[in-house]
Amino acid sequence: MERHIFRRILSFGLLLLLLVSLTACGGSASSKEPIRILDGKTISVMGDSISTFGGVSNNPDINSTIGNNAVYYKSGYYGFELEDTWWYQAAEMTGAEILVNNSWSGSTTYLPQKGEGSQGFRDRSVNLHDNSGREPDIVAIYLGTNDFNTANGMYGSPATIQYDKLVATDGSYKDPESFCEAYALMLARIKHRYPNAEIFCFTILDRKDLKGNTDRISYFNGFIKTIAEKSGAHIVDLYKDSGMSGSELSYAAHIVDDYLHPSLAGMDAITDCFVSAIYNYSRYVDDSVKTHEVSYKLKDVIVLEGQPTVVQDGTALECILSAGREVPLDITVTMDGKDVTKKYVDGDTVYIPAVTGKVVINASR
Repeated sequence: MERHIFRRILSFGLLLLLLVSLTACGGSASSKEPIRILDGKTISVMGDSISTFGGVSNNPDINSTIGNNAVYYKSGYYGFELEDTWWYQAAEMTGAEILVNNSWSGSTTYLPQKGEGSQGFRDRSVNLHDNSGREPDIVAIYLGTNDFNTANGMYGSPATIQYDKLVATDGSYKDPESFCEAYALMLARIKHRYPNAEIFCFTILDRKDLKGNTDRISYFNGFIKTIAEKSGAHIVDLYKDSGMSGSELSYAAHIVDDYLHPSLAGMDAITDCFVSAIYNYSRYVDDSVKTHEVSYKLKDVIVLEGQPTVVQDGTALECILSAGREVPLDITVTMDGKDVTKKYVDGDTVYIPAVTGKVVINASR
């Protein structure tokens, strides 16, 4: 828990109440306590192994239908604890409560990789309430990673879908014939069952096995974006904004098993993207919450810690950048159009204790 709290405070400045000394960066400033933007709200999650955790995503005491869900992450596995998962961190940062996590390791949106019923469009999509009947205010969907290969050749097209006819008034539906149709049906079923919930759809991460050929994964993520837009959902663009790529160096920093499962740093990057999307799109964020945009222009850089794209006014921002071990970087930072590099950059670390304007971070080797 201490490691988790320390890491997230540095990354996003939550609950930082003390005067912060910046002698190493040439100045001092104080950070204010951020508003917990989702205080009293609930988040439910649908995902595959990346979003699982033992004792939560397979706990029938939370929702009676999830007891057989396979899990990947569990306490102590690769040093992980519950507090390190992206969804737990996002809830902690925003003041929300995780209601139901209906994630299933190995599952897909379309094909029954883990048996009938495991697909996202099946009844998982309508089991995002808890056993007491409480319904989610926000639904976060991180599915598609396993569809990328298994549904290849059966992707379909968002343009051929009749979005308003996917689910009948009584909740019935016709089985889909492609990934795109399955993804759209999943969203339609969620909207039908939880009409007041906001839906956030995650794009999938780059992959090392593509060896730098990103055409197909860009095309695939385009499906998710288009379907989300046509369905009235919001996008969390991990592919574009997470700072994670399919390079060997990025995998070493962000992936725990040399395949597709995020490490602690990878989870942090996902958390930052989700929370930034909430700031940008959620109707639950009060109009009184003032925010500032953070833009990154990075070349040959691995972002090891912290890459939020939106921060609250007056709160802290830290970003640790790397281009590989002992590879020096040229980092420049502007805030509200003013060069603040000398004040807020120390080696490979950008640390602004109180953000008061748009931040632009440039880095290259």
